[in-house]
Amino acid sequence: MKIITIILFSIFLNGCGSAKEANASSNMKQLLNENLSGSFYINTLEGNQTGSITLSITFNDATKKVTGFSGCNNFTANYQIDKNKISFKNLITTEKACLDDINTIENTIHSFLKETTEFKLEDDQITFLKESKALFSAKQITKETSARNAQSTGITFEYSAFSRGTYKNVKVTEKEVSTQFSRSEKVTTKAYDKTDWENLMRITKDLKISSISKLEPPSKAHQYDGAAHATLTITDGEESYTTPTFDAGNPPEKIKELVNSVLNIATSQH
Repeated sequence: MKIITIILFSIFLNGCGSAKEANASSNMKQLLNENLSGSFYINTLEGNQTGSITLSITFNDATKKVTGFSGCNNFTANYQIDKNKISFKNLITTEKACLDDINTIENTIHSFLKETTEFKLEDDQITFLKESKALFSAKQITKETSARNAQSTGITFEYSAFSRGTYKNVKVTEKEVSTQFSRSEKVTTKAYDKTDWENLMRITKDLKISSISKLEPPSKAHQYDGAAHATLTITDGEESYTTPTFDAGNPPEKIKELVNSVLNIATSQH
């Protein structure tokens, strides 16, 4: 009787293990089928937690481009996937002046992107590696956010545009707007009219914020230096969403009014 019980218990344990392995394999298969499409927040660098710093990376399977926020600046790059192999090429970043500690983090992320050769999935976390060495990890953003309560979520809007000879960065919070209109100019922060913020909330009210990472740019002149590279990042609490790169002056239709409103707040204070 004891022998039978032990055998049955062993079968039960093996069955549980097989179920877990099957579930992990299913998750990996689904992830690979989706080609990492979607938004993720970077939560570890070389195994160390990033803490309260908001770092994000968004994959666009349609364009094979990745965009993200590395603590102070936005970045964009091309990427290629072959099973669990991945490589990032043609990394471009904005060039806003950063504090030394943030600059160190940014340089680390940009270096890791260039070094990454593969990735693996563990539970709900993706780890990017150089061969067998873990470089950084990220978790997919699944919680839907909105602007229904801007004060409690701390929602911010950040627009960046840059080319070889131009630079513009605008960050709007509920209380103030920060602007930098050239690489040599210092960041200027000022208060602005409350009605402008209310207008941003009106525009954002029915916008599914996570969807901006999948918007298709209406034109792609920035790919051959025919227009400045532009992105819009919306941060709600600890979650950030960034659009694919679009031509400055010609944003996707769904965010056109929002982009124009952010720029109007910036120019009215400049």
